[in-house]
Amino acid sequence: QYKTGSDNNLTFLTVLVSNDRKIRDVVRTLQDWIRQQPHLPECAETRLLWRIWMIRKMSLERTKQTVDMYYTVRNLIPEFFRNRDPVILQEQQVFKHVHVLPFPILLDDFTQIINTRFLGTEDDQFDTIKFIKIGIMVSELIFRSTNALGFQLVMDLKNVSLGVMMKITPAILKKIQVVITKAYPLRIKSIHLTNAPDYIDKFVSLLKFALPPKLIQ
Repeated sequence: QYKTGSDNNLTFLTVLVSNDRKIRDVVRTLQDWIRQQPHLPECAETRLLWRIWMIRKMSLERTKQTVDMYYTVRNLIPEFFRNRDPVILQEQQVFKHVHVLPFPILLDDFTQIINTRFLGTEDDQFDTIKFIKIGIMVSELIFRSTNALGFQLVMDLKNVSLGVMMKITPAILKKIQVVITKAYPLRIKSIHLTNAPDYIDKFVSLLKFALPPKLIQ
């Protein structure tokens, strides 16, 4: 169970919902709706549904929109979601190039700090799609396991070369934008860049393609 820094006995559930009957009713409503959608799987996880509902500020309609995109995006952008076997990716040594560390303590506003550090690789060995796959897989794992209402990202750019940045094309960023804003309700509250290189402006310009306007401001 993740706790807040202000009160280690105060859980996400007791703050936002007075009793679990409300959650069960919402999940049941969503599951009934899913069964009426032939393109969605019937076995949507209970925790996934109520987590999306919480992140979407308890709006049933916004939750339905996100659940729909959460599953359909796999067909819209298949290259991000196919061949995601972690054992194979581990054998390909993809994971050794990036570390993602979620802090176990939630902040007082129920956001969670995610520290990401790129350990570096030769430019010609950097596979953009594989790294995006890892990012999505880790994001999904964190989203399912935490009770955070949003995330504060800390990105260490010490080992990110300009050559690696230039491999992230506008077309790829457009697809990332769909995943971040439509399919995965991560609610990124802020992004902090550390050890920024001289060409940081180029990186920030790239990020603006994929981030919601509200976050850019």
